[in-house]
Amino acid sequence: MKSQNMAGRMSWLMKNGIVIRTGSKRRFVYTVNKIIYEIIPIRNAAKETLPDEGPDVLLEEMFSIKLSEEQMQIINDNRETMGRTAIAAKVGISKLQLNHVMNGMIYKKKLSGKKLDT
Repeated sequence: MKSQNMAGRMSWLMKNGIVIRTGSKRRFVYTVNKIIYEIIPIRNAAKETLPDEGPDVLLEEMFSIKLSEEQMQIINDNRETMGRTAIAAKVGISKLQLNHVMNGMIYKKKLSGKKLDT
């Protein structure tokens, strides 16, 4: 469907039998033709669905990471001055794992800063 405006798109849908237009020239209604159809974007039409490959190894590694006190100290010392990619390389973990750890640190810091009502 190459048309960029609504009238062109509706014309294309009518031409292909997907939509029916009824009514007069000024007042008309579009209705969906009772056909079974599936809309597939052109860029995805050639791709086949991938079979289920099982568990995601990257996510499992990210959630199972345990850092030593030394690694945590490196992160704390450099988080204001270095980029996350450089810190991850220095600590010896992936950037995904570092992001997970640092997001957890920020969340814990926010929780510890709040007063609890009793």
